[in-house]
Amino acid sequence: MVDLAEKYRPRRLQDIVGQPRLVTWMKGQIRSRERRSVLIEGPFGTGKTSAGLIYARAILCTRPDDGEPCGACDSCLGFGGRGERLPDVTLFKCGETSTVEKIQELLEVARSAPFVADRRVLLLDEAHNLSRRSSQALLDIVENPPQWAVFILMTSETNELPSALLSRLTRQPLELVSQPDALMFMADICKREGIAFDIVGLELIFGVTRGHPRKLLRELEMVRGFGAITAPTVRSALRLDFDDRLMSYATALLAGDLGRQLDLIEGWPETPPRKLAVLHQFMAFIYLTGVRRLDRDDPLMRTLSDQVRKLLVDGFAEISDRLRLDPETLWQDVLAVLDPREHLTASQLAMILSRLDRLIRKPVVAGLDQGHEDKISSPQRARRLRVHADPSVALHGQGFGDGKPVPADAKRDASRNGAHVPPESESDMLTERGRAANPETSRFRARVTSGPSKTYLSWPQVKEIWEIGSFLPQQFGLLFNLRLTVNHRTLGIFDHRAGARLVSDLTDELGGRIEYWEPGSPYHWVYRHEADSAGNLVSRVLLSIPDYLLDPAIDWLGRFAVRRTKFHDAAIPTGLTGRANERQSVLSGPERGTAVSDRAFLVSSRHAGSEAARIRFHWQGIRALSRCLAPDLVERDEAGLRRPLVDLLQIPRRWRGAVGDVGSAQGRGASKQLTHHARKIVANSEMDLLSALQERKWSELDQGWELRENFARLAERTRRENAMAQVHLRFEGSDELSTARREEELRALRSAFNPDPKSWLRKWSGWWLPQGRKMKASSARK
Repeated sequence: MVDLAEKYRPRRLQDIVGQPRLVTWMKGQIRSRERRSVLIEGPFGTGKTSAGLIYARAILCTRPDDGEPCGACDSCLGFGGRGERLPDVTLFKCGETSTVEKIQELLEVARSAPFVADRRVLLLDEAHNLSRRSSQALLDIVENPPQWAVFILMTSETNELPSALLSRLTRQPLELVSQPDALMFMADICKREGIAFDIVGLELIFGVTRGHPRKLLRELEMVRGFGAITAPTVRSALRLDFDDRLMSYATALLAGDLGRQLDLIEGWPETPPRKLAVLHQFMAFIYLTGVRRLDRDDPLMRTLSDQVRKLLVDGFAEISDRLRLDPETLWQDVLAVLDPREHLTASQLAMILSRLDRLIRKPVVAGLDQGHEDKISSPQRARRLRVHADPSVALHGQGFGDGKPVPADAKRDASRNGAHVPPESESDMLTERGRAANPETSRFRARVTSGPSKTYLSWPQVKEIWEIGSFLPQQFGLLFNLRLTVNHRTLGIFDHRAGARLVSDLTDELGGRIEYWEPGSPYHWVYRHEADSAGNLVSRVLLSIPDYLLDPAIDWLGRFAVRRTKFHDAAIPTGLTGRANERQSVLSGPERGTAVSDRAFLVSSRHAGSEAARIRFHWQGIRALSRCLAPDLVERDEAGLRRPLVDLLQIPRRWRGAVGDVGSAQGRGASKQLTHHARKIVANSEMDLLSALQERKWSELDQGWELRENFARLAERTRRENAMAQVHLRFEGSDELSTARREEELRALRSAFNPDPKSWLRKWSGWWLPQGRKMKASSARK
């Protein structure tokens, strides 16, 4: 059988199909006898080599006819198919021999005068394969060629050529043949060859080849072996019967069945690039006709049913609603994923299909398994802690034990200060219970009052101190390791506001020093003010700083005290007590109800010893700040019996006392990361905190379980961050579809995180577990 592509290869400029601009330019060059060097560029199969050879033949022709080679002169007759018979024609295949040495040989030929003709023509096919040095070697001779030399370069990848070379050539682009020109061209060949055809069959061939002339002839030759060029014959010969396959693929895609999608596409007897091109063409056709409602005719997609169009249009509309994405954006991003590629393997195609499936399928996120088969079910929520005031509790030695009614003005002043006054009547008790049940009604900042009065701290005030004590080790893995009592009278400060400012300055300046000593070091603090029996302000401060900075911090406190005292003869020690081997009790004087110590600053620290000792030091500091809790407040112990809160919290009796009138603008304070707002953010961040206090586990309050829980929280946080990082890796694109799917997957993932910290797997037995369950959990983790 005759090779139609070779038989109908153009020999004259007028035979070139669909390139009128190129033909006009070449004819003009021949007529004017300018014969410039040229770069012919365009897609594969558009006739670049054929056009270059015709131009070379016309340049060498001795009797050109209106810009065409005459075909009768010695030069035309001796040209042959590719100029191989003429010594003045050199066809150089850059893809095979593009070394610098070969290019140098070619340049030597170009510099030599022609043997027969008046010109020497050098054709460089696939010029994009030239090496960088080879391209540079061409620059001078192409810009200033010998008068007889003409260079004709041909390439399908112009972007691979250096701009310096491109600027020295006249560029002539070739385009794909339009459908009318292609149909006319094929119909003419069919008539010459006596092949029966119909226009629909030719349109299908054009739909496959998309205007590549050489491919048109190849496909035409293939189909003629099956009979007349009709639509059924073309579909059978070129394997275009894929309507059912595309319908099944669309159904599997919308259903999120990746296995079915891969089976359908991998079982399709086509090359991977061809499969991807058809899928892109299929989606583009549905988008343009079904979404944009454009009247477009695609011969390959013409037989698609309305059912498959509706299926995809409605399905993608639902997906865009689910992702809160504009439908146009969704379609554009899908088409971008299916963008055709010339070189593609089967595995690469599978990954493209997998990515598309991942981008549009609904997220399916099960509850995250922490990798343990022995799961612990979430325990029932314990009864919340509710504190009651009980007037029957004895208050001997506490300032309210004489049975006398509390003066109304003292009660009013204490109430303003946020302190607690024991109720005298049933209505007072009910009011007190309502306040305890709603801690948010307790103000953190106390108002200024005047005049001495013996009042106590309310439960919301003390509860916040204990919450801070549990929060610090649970969230940060840290403990308070420095206790400080400031006796403002000894410093010569009698105004409560001035004393409060001193403590504020102290915490701020010490934080600055710690940051200077070791940038980024953790630093936390909490303080509370009270008044001694003489009405002088006493401040108690708990601090958490790195152990290795304790000694310089204590030395700095001594210098700060000297700098801020108003009495030159005040008892300010040059070396404050509180080293590891020289501990001074913070609660040495006023806790016994006596006058304050003569020392302005009493410091105690713990940066050595066992973990148990460090935990004990931490909670003793919390008890010191809680010593003024109202003694009549009661709650049930773990056996169900009502007991005073001061006993349940194990506040030593010798420490207990009234808070007095604190005439400061703020009765207590904490560092930014320990405030109620900071703790609330953590509690609302899908990783709630545990609270032995809230669940009446009194024996667990000071056991240090928070340090172990900190490791569990870190492990859980790391696991969640890793899961979210996997989502970011799966949807790393910056297009809107990838972004919307990433956010959807992250939302689904976050909703799957277990919000109950008690149900997380951990390497220690939680105090909330029954004894049998605790033993089982412990053995499972060993």
